[in-house]
Amino acid sequence: LQRMGLDPNHGVDKYFIDRADKSPRQKIRELEGVDFQIDLFMSMTDEEGEMYLLSTIKEVDKIRKQLNVIIDAWTDGDGETIDKIMVSQGDETPELKAFNKRLLDDRNVGMGEKLLDWMKKNTSTKYFVVVGAAHMVGKTGLVKLLEKEGYTVTQK
Repeated sequence: LQRMGLDPNHGVDKYFIDRADKSPRQKIRELEGVDFQIDLFMSMTDEEGEMYLLSTIKEVDKIRKQLNVIIDAWTDGDGETIDKIMVSQGDETPELKAFNKRLLDDRNVGMGEKLLDWMKKNTSTKYFVVVGAAHMVGKTGLVKLLEKEGYTVTQK
């Protein structure tokens, strides 16, 4: 992704973390820590690791072609396109189905539970949440999980 021009130092998450660090009123809470994410990838079976690497190598050209579509969809708030490209794409490698479930669906449940816990304990607190776009969209995304719990989610 860096070879395609994306710089992790200019990511949306980094931007907001830097801004919050400069504001004494802002408190940063993690939905997941780095260790959690590393452990997720370390939990791959040998077969999953091999398939993940092979599918990534195989899909580099496809990703390169779709990168601008993904960026445009994110900019436009087009969750349907993001879902189609990023989430549904995991269905193309059946051997990775279990890992993809852990990568998105299971993490969404964990993040959703944490958000719901925060909101129930602090009903007057406003939260600004930054997660990867693939966690927001689709049938198992955070938006749907929160709506199932009776929350109204508005895209701005």
